[in-house]
Amino acid sequence: MTIKLNADKQLLEKIDEFERLGGCVQFKVFDVENPNNSYQTHLAIAKQTLIEISKDSDNYFQKIAKELNTDREQYFKQSIDFSKLENSGTQIQLSDFLGPQFDTQTRKPFIKGVQRLYNSYFYYDTEEIEKNSVNLNEIAGQYKFNDSDGVTGAFCGAFLEPPHSVRIGTSIFEHGRYFLEFSNLFFSDLNNIEIYKWSVDCSNYFDAGKEWWGSHFWTIYNPIKNIYIGIVASTTD
Repeated sequence: MTIKLNADKQLLEKIDEFERLGGCVQFKVFDVENPNNSYQTHLAIAKQTLIEISKDSDNYFQKIAKELNTDREQYFKQSIDFSKLENSGTQIQLSDFLGPQFDTQTRKPFIKGVQRLYNSYFYYDTEEIEKNSVNLNEIAGQYKFNDSDGVTGAFCGAFLEPPHSVRIGTSIFEHGRYFLEFSNLFFSDLNNIEIYKWSVDCSNYFDAGKEWWGSHFWTIYNPIKNIYIGIVASTTD
């Protein structure tokens, strides 16, 4: 099995754009030649994702250290314990991946109010008024979360609600449309993707999110584009 980073310009530009807009979820996209069985391939992608994220972190802090004329060792250093990753993967359903902020039947996200009703949620394609609000607490009560899932719960919440907001428009419609366009670009058909969830105890990268926001680690196989995607998220304010 051979794994290499995917070089699709459109995907890479979208990842960079999302980061610039304030998104806290990180994506690594891979091509795999001669894949092993499903679990072993996803495990290999999970390992490579951590390696690539660690490289990015090291490059960033090396740059900071050089700019400030300080010692690189005084900054965060990512550690990885592959032994805690090996047998931790669990294949999960689409609804558990997307979480309560996404209606898998209508294929519509629930968006937190962005203009005035900041503590209410709405279908993205409705008007942000009280009568259209959705009881997200009731929906979330149907899910089983780990402590490390934090306030974000799962992918949709982590994508749409970083601690300091994501700058993807001034309406719930713009937020929802961006999420759907991003998901379509990376996942193609939500009905066909293969999803694994992994332990967030395998690296200190995930420690920050365990405070309250959430720590997440998934690998996705998109059979339409024949790509694997490593997704990690962990942050605090």
